[in-house]
Amino acid sequence: MELKGVKPGVFHPRCVACKEKFLLQIFPDASRAPVVAAEHDAKAETLAPVAMDVAAKPQVANRIASSSVQTVAPAATRPVARAVRETSVAINAGPERSQIVDGTGPLTDDLDAQIVGATIGGYHVTQKLGAGGMGAVYLARQISLDRDVALKVLAPNLANDPQFVARFTREAYAAAQLSHHNVVQIHDIGAQSDLHFFSMEFVEGRTLARLVDEHGKVDAEQAVGLVLQAARGLKYAHDHGLIHRDIKPENLMLNESGIVKVADLGLVKRRGINETSITGVPGGDAGSPDKTQANMSMGTPAYMSPEQATDAAQVDQRADIYSLGCTLYDLLTGRPPFVGRTAMEVITKHQREAVVPPDMVVKNVPRTLSEILLKMIAKKPEQRYQTMTDVIKALEDFLGVAQTGPFTPTEEHTKVLEFAVERFNGSKCATIRNVMIAVFFLLCAALAVFIGMTRSGASQNDEIVRKIQWTGAFVGMAILTSLSYFLITGFTQRTHLYMKFRQLAFGSSLGDWLLWIFVSLGALGLLIVFKQLVPWLIVVGIAVFVACAFHWTIDLALSRERQTPISQVEAMLKTMRLRGLDENSLRQFVCRYSGKRWVEFYEAMFGYEAIL
Repeated sequence: MELKGVKPGVFHPRCVACKEKFLLQIFPDASRAPVVAAEHDAKAETLAPVAMDVAAKPQVANRIASSSVQTVAPAATRPVARAVRETSVAINAGPERSQIVDGTGPLTDDLDAQIVGATIGGYHVTQKLGAGGMGAVYLARQISLDRDVALKVLAPNLANDPQFVARFTREAYAAAQLSHHNVVQIHDIGAQSDLHFFSMEFVEGRTLARLVDEHGKVDAEQAVGLVLQAARGLKYAHDHGLIHRDIKPENLMLNESGIVKVADLGLVKRRGINETSITGVPGGDAGSPDKTQANMSMGTPAYMSPEQATDAAQVDQRADIYSLGCTLYDLLTGRPPFVGRTAMEVITKHQREAVVPPDMVVKNVPRTLSEILLKMIAKKPEQRYQTMTDVIKALEDFLGVAQTGPFTPTEEHTKVLEFAVERFNGSKCATIRNVMIAVFFLLCAALAVFIGMTRSGASQNDEIVRKIQWTGAFVGMAILTSLSYFLITGFTQRTHLYMKFRQLAFGSSLGDWLLWIFVSLGALGLLIVFKQLVPWLIVVGIAVFVACAFHWTIDLALSRERQTPISQVEAMLKTMRLRGLDENSLRQFVCRYSGKRWVEFYEAMFGYEAIL
């Protein structure tokens, strides 16, 4: 087709051969080539197949020809279609092997029944959260710390394959190196019998894929804010030499506080290392478990960069930038840049077809954002942003949250925080609580001193025994009440010190437990010998009663009073996160503007460990 005298703009001409409409965009800049693409049909999830040049890409053709993995199911509901097209695949180029490595095959129902309700390596499994070709993820309770975790279990039928065990272990070790607000944290890795597993942070929320499924296209600013958080997590991973290689909406978790977390490092790769040269056994066996085979396509076709489809072992951080751009496209338009019936078709489109700019698909997408996105998903890596730092800067500039120095909050944000902190610290129950604690300990100390200074007229020996008994009773009352309060509040509120104590107790050896039991029995024996068992049981009973009464009256009332200011600040911070503000900057803002008594409020907002 020859164009003469055509003005810049967007046109919908018909093909002279097939009579179907297609999309044509002419740019004002004459140096930019026109964009020609199939016109998206809102009623259909697929675009017309594009024939692959087999002669030009024989390794890709061999790799995918035998794969019939669908990326879109036209007849299915949208959630099902997304689940299919977001399947991660790894297909070997060798003619003797062509298989899906991480597909949709779940663990068998029999094994699920065996795992759910069982205790594996110190984790009590309660329910299944999801499954993939390599295994499944379960909700479990970590016994030692009494907390919910996500437990990822390798499928037993893969446990005998060193390659899959190595990949599974590599994911856990790679993620364990990353301690960042925008990356899911790994807690532990282990094995029991033929089950390999690792535990990770349980994110209460939903994936960005679920967000799009439930609410459709995401507002441009909110979409950029979500992707910006993911970019920060990926930058942290890249700074530590790790390439994710499977970024997609399904692997980005949005928690209830508005924090996006990068999950599933199952295809992670160390930057600068040629995986085809890594050997897991002496001699460099080609089937080494720590090796990605040459010319292997690994990832999710709908979000995979062109170079990753050719050889996943050779990609760098720019492949993650491409996948993140595809994810942003999905959030803005409600679908990936390219869709098709098979993995082969989708990968071909990523490599050969021009992307329809998102501002041509959705009217309210700003042109500047569209240009940023198109640069992220340029076909050639050298034409994209070269680092995630560049991506972050571009997205921050778009949102207007770029910082050249310390974060400066608006006057409105400052007033909300200061008012909330004032209400938090000025609670009437807080004042009553502090007074009651001081009065209790002063009373115990005064009674102990008073008994020690008075005389009853009895014999000297009896007088000494009496003073020891009563002084010990009041000192013991203070100590036992504090201990009871520690255990009660720890159990009900999961305090940091209580969780550390619990971890120590459950992590102790059998010898330590026997020693504690021996000491306890010895103390009990002494009380019986000196006929002090009943008096001390009374002291223990009073201490437990005082601690319970204090907690269930004063503490709970205080928690109710403080919940409102905490909720106000949480809502404000969530809005600021979704607008793209950095988590560290937000926490510094809370710390700096909460006044001299910031510690207790900061702990209530972010937890004790955030103070450390």
